[in-house]
Amino acid sequence: GLPDLWWEVAHWLAVFAQINIVLFALNLVPVQPLDGGKLFHLALLRLLSPQAAMRIAGGFGFCLALLWVPAMVFAYVTWGYALLFIPPIALHWHMMRGKAAF
Repeated sequence: GLPDLWWEVAHWLAVFAQINIVLFALNLVPVQPLDGGKLFHLALLRLLSPQAAMRIAGGFGFCLALLWVPAMVFAYVTWGYALLFIPPIALHWHMMRGKAAF
């Protein structure tokens, strides 16, 4: 009946809210081109020279980009979900080496 329909709608709204929260958190991971990577780089620019900020953001992003694939495999094996996005390792490598590649 109608109450069952409302429970079904409430269930799917909760599922979509959970997906949205997970995507929000993943978007804040400090790797380029995600918003977290851009914010991290901008925060470093307030504290360091542009060259140093780019190298640190690139090095940090490079490490996270390398760990991304094993983390997605772990997430898929553990929860059955994975995000089909891989941060660009070459971009972070160039940033770490001091070359503006973005």
